[in-house]
Order: sequence, then structure tokens, then C-alpha cells
Amino acid sequence: MPLIYRNVEPPAEYYLLLDAVPDGDVVCFFRERPVTDVVKYRRGYRYVFAGLASRKCDGSYDLRHMRNGEVIVEPGLIYQLIPVKHGA
Repeated sequence: MPLIYRNVEPPAEYYLLLDAVPDGDVVCFFRERPVTDVVKYRRGYRYVFAGLASRKCDGSYDLRHMRNGEVIVEPGLIYQLIPVKHGA
């Protein structure tokens, strides 16, 4: 029997960054909410604003466009992990 491979994307919850705290300057507003250039998360992880998350026709996030190290902060903002420099 041949193997059937499906392109199954993980649930959007895997990409959601909950409890992110603004840690930078306001660069714009989206849906009447301020968007900062940087957010901070637990243990000091920091993320830089990278754009808006694309959505499918049904309103769910289209995760095919997500890159490594990117997360979604509601209401649909993409942030990219800022690498930690060791020894600096």
C-alpha cells in the first residue's frame, strides 16, 4: 500500500505568544490598539515587529507564511525572535 503524505499544518495555538509585554516604541496602530516595535516575553525573550499575519477566507491564520522564530501576538501581529547573544 502506498504512503499518503498530507500537508498538515500545526494548530495556530503553537504560534500564539500569550502575555507578551510591550517593550519598545509605538510604531503604528492596528484595530485601534498600539503596536510596539518590540515585545518582551517570559525569561527575557524579546521579539521585533515583523508585520501582520495573513488569514484564510474562514478567518483563521494562514500559517504557511510563518518563518522560523516568528510568533503571532493578538490581534494578528507577527513578531520575530531577537537572537540572544551569548558572551556579550
